[in-house]
Amino acid sequence: MKRVFPFLFIICLIIIFHWRLIFLGEVYANSEIFTCFYPLKVFASEFLRNFTVPLWNPYWFMGHPALAESQMGFFYPINIFLFYFFPAYTAYNLSVIIHYTLAGLFTYLLARKLKLERLPSTLSAITFTFSGFYVMQTYHIWANQSAVWLPLMLLLVEKIYDSTSESLISNRIKWSLVLGLILGIQFLIGHYFMQIINTLAVIAYYLIKLLSKPESNIRIAESFSPILHKTKGLPYFLHLFLSLLIAIGISAIQWFPSLEISQFSSRRGGVSSEVANEHLFHPLHFITLIFPYFFGYTKIGFYGTPYWGFDDIMDTCVYIGILPLIFATISILFVRGLTVNKEESQVVKNFLIIAVTFMLLSMGKYGLIFNLLHRLPVMKVFRYPGRFLGVVTLALSILAGFGFQYLYNTQDSRFKIQDSQLKTCNLILATLLLTSFGIIFSLNIGAFLLRDYIQSFETGIISKIGVHYDNLVSVFVITSPRVYLQLIIILVAAIIIKIGIEKGWGRFLKYSVIVLVILDLFYFGIRYNESTDYHIYTEEPESAKILKGDKSLFRIYSWNQNKILEDGFRHNRKYPYKEFREILPHNSSLLYGLQHIAGNACIVWKRNYELLYMDRIKDFPIGTENELIKYPRVMDMLNIKYILSSEEIVRDNLELINSPQPPFNKGRRG
Repeated sequence: MKRVFPFLFIICLIIIFHWRLIFLGEVYANSEIFTCFYPLKVFASEFLRNFTVPLWNPYWFMGHPALAESQMGFFYPINIFLFYFFPAYTAYNLSVIIHYTLAGLFTYLLARKLKLERLPSTLSAITFTFSGFYVMQTYHIWANQSAVWLPLMLLLVEKIYDSTSESLISNRIKWSLVLGLILGIQFLIGHYFMQIINTLAVIAYYLIKLLSKPESNIRIAESFSPILHKTKGLPYFLHLFLSLLIAIGISAIQWFPSLEISQFSSRRGGVSSEVANEHLFHPLHFITLIFPYFFGYTKIGFYGTPYWGFDDIMDTCVYIGILPLIFATISILFVRGLTVNKEESQVVKNFLIIAVTFMLLSMGKYGLIFNLLHRLPVMKVFRYPGRFLGVVTLALSILAGFGFQYLYNTQDSRFKIQDSQLKTCNLILATLLLTSFGIIFSLNIGAFLLRDYIQSFETGIISKIGVHYDNLVSVFVITSPRVYLQLIIILVAAIIIKIGIEKGWGRFLKYSVIVLVILDLFYFGIRYNESTDYHIYTEEPESAKILKGDKSLFRIYSWNQNKILEDGFRHNRKYPYKEFREILPHNSSLLYGLQHIAGNACIVWKRNYELLYMDRIKDFPIGTENELIKYPRVMDMLNIKYILSSEEIVRDNLELINSPQPPFNKGRRG
């Protein structure tokens, strides 16, 4: 029962976290889901149930090769099962819950393999599963699905290096085959960048293990040639090569169509360094490790909100909770003094190297090495370095488990804490408390004394703070619940560690750590993923009914579609989906069999963007509002008959045909 209990406990936490999906039948509501992922899954599910493969998608752009759009994840085994047997909205919910469960399970098993005890392993699993990065990537189904496989793949690397088996070579080959299988399966999820990041993490961890492994433990079978005897590390490279080769073969059915269309896409030749460095982890964002709300309230961090961070918080959040952060810091600082053997010490060093390396990559141009990586042929088409934070989050979660285990084992004579280490612990806690209180009180005092001075700067970081100073103060005003609850969490965390070190870690104190971590991460993340009634996805909007009455051949075009989201957030702080769906944004036309001239896709024909973004073709234009309505002759050439807009469009060549609820859904015939 002791072995099963941590799994059951994590599953219970996941049920609580997603209770609205499980007990109320709601669905997560986000513009990314509605305009991209959900319609793609519905489109794929229709082909799955007919036992056919979607080769062509006539509802995007001017037609698009369906399999080349990897975000559909058509061949991913879990998608095949869920979207074949369940309605699309139910399958989507089940996918989220299943992958949360796998994230907790795989992280726990990895921690146990690394010699962590059950309670610290549970802490690591909870930290990763409910971390800021993973919770905020719930809307990106490909990220939600991809991130869970990294701890399993690192576990398989550990299996490959496990030298306790008598039949060493055959076991290494067996686990290399399994690693290749998992590497290949994760690429079937689609979108590729997260899978490439995972693969880079596996390769890095594999090489770090090889370099840190004592040569005496590297055993070579007699069947190897004399050359391999002299190069004792070569068999490990062969096993790694075998895994990568298997992964390439398994996933070829997905990446080959994408590779083919990429030769004619807007990303051919790569994206510029400026575009590649979008959504990076800015150095100032390190403060969000302690105060995740410093740049604004996360739940409303997209359109017309107080969020004023340097990049989208969805891709730059690395919050793991206060106690896990302290434990991770302690595991790094005390790695030599609080370990029984060199093997445990080396594990901490390995994950520290991984955490630092991928943190630098996530910082983009500020971390230097990302720009070097971006020059490689495969990497030059990708952007958003903040997504490297998924690896950082896992590494910190494992380090937190070690720090927790080290601290509560200080009662053991083998782990006796030294006076210098005790002083360092006190210094860490004091610094954390003083920094937290200092930030809050300086901001509140500055609201009255320094506002004019800060807002007088015209350039630089201080000017950005000045522009958003009122938002910053409104978030950190001392009466805000977010502030004093965060302070309480920090204070309680410091007290627990102080008592544990000086008085001993009883069972109550150990479990108090787990409870506080859960409360901390749940308070931060449980409100971020907004949910709503599933009918928002299944009911057909009035605009679609009107357009389907026209039996001629035509395409539609949604103009200024984000205006509804901005207005809805600005006034109601919630997504106005009923109004939003009326203008049939991007991929939602797939749900109703209507041909849309635009779409939300990873790889798109270059010619499409040249036509859709007539005045913005200098660089990769995703994220901008296009101005196609300026060019009526181009619209005629593209057979655009209807424009759906959230606001009035004044053009002589357009005729208003329907306006049921101004300012939403103004359909026009040209």
